[in-house]
Amino acid sequence: MRLSRILRYSSLSILLAATCISASAQGINKRPQSKVTIKQTATTASRSKETKWTDTKALKKAKKKSTTTAATQPAQPAPKPAEPAKKIDFHASYRIPTLDIDKEAAGLSADECYEMGDRYFFGTDETPKNETLAAQWYQKAANEGHTLGEHDLAYCCINGIGTEKDFDKAYHWYNLSASKDNFDSQMMVGEMYLKGLGVKYNPTKASEWYRKAAVQGYMPAQAMLAYCLSNGEGVIQDFEEANKWYFEAATQGDIESAYQLGLSFLNGEGVEKDYSEAAKWLEHAAANDHLEAQYLFADLVLRGRGVEEDQDRFIELLKDAARKGHEKSQNRLTRIDETW
Repeated sequence: MRLSRILRYSSLSILLAATCISASAQGINKRPQSKVTIKQTATTASRSKETKWTDTKALKKAKKKSTTTAATQPAQPAPKPAEPAKKIDFHASYRIPTLDIDKEAAGLSADECYEMGDRYFFGTDETPKNETLAAQWYQKAANEGHTLGEHDLAYCCINGIGTEKDFDKAYHWYNLSASKDNFDSQMMVGEMYLKGLGVKYNPTKASEWYRKAAVQGYMPAQAMLAYCLSNGEGVIQDFEEANKWYFEAATQGDIESAYQLGLSFLNGEGVEKDYSEAAKWLEHAAANDHLEAQYLFADLVLRGRGVEEDQDRFIELLKDAARKGHEKSQNRLTRIDETW
């Protein structure tokens, strides 16, 4: 009996020991949370809830206050729109003073300003000629982009009419007018490039501007383009095309072009040699006081080339040219013992 109790007690001890060992193995180093820790955690959670509630309440109060303040404050004026950027006046340094007519020109159109310029330039019964005022009125028209106003202002500047001679200003206004297909201005821009006036000498650009005016039928530009082509000035020398433009200009009455065309037929440059055509164009030029053409035509008359041979007419043609100061004619008459 005693032995069985001892054995039962031993078995129970062993069982309790095994249970403790198992529990220790599963939760080693784990300690149950103390009452103090549990209390602190509960207090922190309680405070967090209280803080959250307090912050929400404060936020609502601040929002309400902000709305009330905004309602009571006067509305702020709208910001002023940004001022537009000022336009750069690229023509400022090329303008001439217009103080004499500023008040009178106020409210007038570009056409009206240009007409006033013409009145003062040419003079009328009501408007005495005044080149200074003419130039100023052309300036007013040019300020408004008037093509003829730009051209005539440039003319005043390049010739010193009504204002100081200024090639830079002349080129500026001619170029503006030329860009609007004014063939007279295109011709002048070409001239300024060919002569290096107000711009660097550039025969290539000169011939380009001559061509722009020539294709519009402007006779002086046709003659100058022909000159460039026949002399290789800024372009590849081309006698055939040169003769084309000489013909266009000659048929419009350009005497120098008629003479040059006669030379081409006489020498066979760009065309087949043709004495009849040479005589025709040289005689035409001679009839318009082109003395070199008259001298060459006289020689054709003497030799009967392209025209009827006539020695008396030859002498008369030379004498006429000699009296007008043609040196070659004077020398030739001296050699044949003829006076003039």
